[in-house]
Amino acid sequence: MLSEWQKLFPAVLAVLAAGCADAQKAEFPLRAMPIGASITAGFSAGKLTDGYREPLLERLVADGWQLHYVGTQRSGNSAENHHEGYPGIRTQPLANQTRAKGVIDQFKPNLLLLNVGTNDCTARLTREEARRIHSDMIDAVFGPAYAGDAATAPLLITSTLLPRRESDQALQDCTRYFNEEIRDLARTHPRSAQIALADMNNGSFITVDDLAPGDNLHPSAEGYAKMAAVWYEALNANLDKLHAPVSV
Repeated sequence: MLSEWQKLFPAVLAVLAAGCADAQKAEFPLRAMPIGASITAGFSAGKLTDGYREPLLERLVADGWQLHYVGTQRSGNSAENHHEGYPGIRTQPLANQTRAKGVIDQFKPNLLLLNVGTNDCTARLTREEARRIHSDMIDAVFGPAYAGDAATAPLLITSTLLPRRESDQALQDCTRYFNEEIRDLARTHPRSAQIALADMNNGSFITVDDLAPGDNLHPSAEGYAKMAAVWYEALNANLDKLHAPVSV
């Protein structure tokens, strides 16, 4: 009969191996600010939940990270449930509010998780407007707290918009060209050295089947877990852009 230690030994080895592999990751804590609208707030099936934030937290903690979510809003049951998600908000009001409230300077995150734009498409904005407001949103999160200071600037992971269930072609077209502009700005914006892309709409991984039943926009619990996986992969592919958080 195996002793308790013998039963645990393979798991202990796995933990030790993971710790060695992830030592570089865990040299400093993550002060992460999720920012956006109702998906950031975790809306699903008629209520606010932890959304993608809790499964992402679990993945990163398992890697050895110390992660603390920051923001002025709270939703969900996790102890780490702060964020800057405002149900119904559009991109330009969010950019304006980010500046007016000074949340970047207040919390000084070293990681920003941006998902916004779905409500803009509901309002039928044009491609030109999509590019302009998303570019301004990027400007809002990088200044003035980090203006011109690449050594302490946060890593901004900006995500594409999720698939929508509606058959309205104008909404589908807007989602498509908004995502094209998000992808392009991640490469071409003047702060692109500190920007990474989390593609939530690559046509195969997250689909309309991952939306909550009866909801055209918001993920189910399984959909949020998939979002967490995309954030996780984007972060791990861009660790060289990540810096230790500065003092608040």
